[in-house]
Amino acid sequence: GAKMHWFGSLLVGGKTVLLKGAKPEWIIKAVSEEKCSIVWLLVPWAQDILDAIDRKDIDLSNTDFDYDYFKKHLRKLSLENKKWCRNRHKIAYAILRPLVGFVVRLMYGFKPIKYKLDKKKGYFILSNHQALLDPIFLALSFNKPIYFVATDNLFTHKHISRILRYFLNPIPKRKAAIDATCLKTCLKVAKEGGSVGLFVEGNRAYNDFQFYIDPSITKLIKKMGLSLVLYNLKGGYGVDPRWGNKKRKGKFTGEVKRVIEAEELENISNEELYDIVCNDLKVIDSESNELYKSKQRAEYLERQLFVCPKCNKTQTLYSKDETKYEDLHNNAILNVAAIYASEQLDNS
Repeated sequence: GAKMHWFGSLLVGGKTVLLKGAKPEWIIKAVSEEKCSIVWLLVPWAQDILDAIDRKDIDLSNTDFDYDYFKKHLRKLSLENKKWCRNRHKIAYAILRPLVGFVVRLMYGFKPIKYKLDKKKGYFILSNHQALLDPIFLALSFNKPIYFVATDNLFTHKHISRILRYFLNPIPKRKAAIDATCLKTCLKVAKEGGSVGLFVEGNRAYNDFQFYIDPSITKLIKKMGLSLVLYNLKGGYGVDPRWGNKKRKGKFTGEVKRVIEAEELENISNEELYDIVCNDLKVIDSESNELYKSKQRAEYLERQLFVCPKCNKTQTLYSKDETKYEDLHNNAILNVAAIYASEQLDNS
């Protein structure tokens, strides 16, 4: 919709302003200085503007921004007046779970270990993040809908976004930024008795190691007031590495590592809780010694290993077939297993 309005303005010679970011102060400044009559924003961005004004982070005295008009119309779309957890989500989950489970087992070989949650209460589920479809993999282990926190770029596709919102209603979050609206939505879901899913590392694994986990996660866990579920995905990096272009065949499972009831969390210090989260979510696939087979297992390895380990130069490497990873500068062929073990370099 916004793109078509921009294109229409271009055709008739109308004035259009492109925002350089989604920060509330930038939006207010642009709207005021450019005298904008139509502003296209995601609802969470608009809510962030109201929150920033209420906190007095933004001074409206020198702007033409009509706060009362903006707030009045935003409330029609506000999260505060709408129920997040719907019965249709339970129906959609019950129908889709066996169908999707069958498909991902064929495509990825994923075998979840089932765990029954109490349907009368909500849970806060934290997991490591290995593969592209991790939310689907995780959800297959449980018997009730999970409302996953997802970056807002997932909602930029008009038709897909509507389908996701209607049947699954994930919680949007601004990428690589603190999002107060996302936190409010998580608390709203918790209050309604829903379960929230979060990949606490905030990013899908680039390599076989754990990303940094922000210690403030412990405050969020306690603020949610829900029982904590720590979930492990194992083998996702081996089956679907982020740098790769083809899926591999191998063992891929998911299971609950630990459950801590809400009452127990009150007696655990933040430091102790942080250690529990980090230790229980740490999964290193290479330590399992599982083998992952593919005829193109070296393809696109240069996305990960882009500096030659011999000459330390870039843009001299390219991948080919199953095991060859060639260095154009030194005419070297590296064994894929040796690259990660750093044990040998075969010349030819």
